[in-house]
Amino acid sequence: MVVKPPANSIGRAYYDFVHAEDLSADGLIASSDTSAREDIYRVLSGDEIWLADRLRDIHDLQHVMTGYGRDPVGELSLLSFMKTQTPNRGISFIVWIAKWKYLREVPQFDVRPLIREGAQIARQATWMAEIEWEERLAEPIDAVRSELGFQPPHRYQRLREQAPQLLLRREAISSSATLRRVL
Repeated sequence: MVVKPPANSIGRAYYDFVHAEDLSADGLIASSDTSAREDIYRVLSGDEIWLADRLRDIHDLQHVMTGYGRDPVGELSLLSFMKTQTPNRGISFIVWIAKWKYLREVPQFDVRPLIREGAQIARQATWMAEIEWEERLAEPIDAVRSELGFQPPHRYQRLREQAPQLLLRREAISSSATLRRVL
């Protein structure tokens, strides 16, 4: 029997997020099990393996704590947060490619302020990998966000509230007037 964590807790927010998105920890691990990953792990120290696994395992919790959704803009903003908290050339490259892809394909939708916002939130927040989240799941999410320096992603929230269709890149092209009002 699965017991739901207390209302307004980190655990409840995480529970609600993974159920709404139809996610599972097993699915996350399975999606990262590749032969390339095994090759990389062969050359890593025990501490480096722990960090790599920890960062993989808290990805969805990063969504919950930052407030970024799983839509393309939310993922891009979260990747900016992640690469700022734990510098990673691979993630930096993904953010760079996505930024230029948006600028080229949807020039009226400048994602750079959203990327900067993700980085700014990351700089102000405590490094997520070092927090013992398993011990904090019952705590009130808003209090923990405040304690750890997580600022709300105002630009992203405004976009999500006022023009949710713009979160899907292909929709942004036909909604440029709305975009100018929101951003």
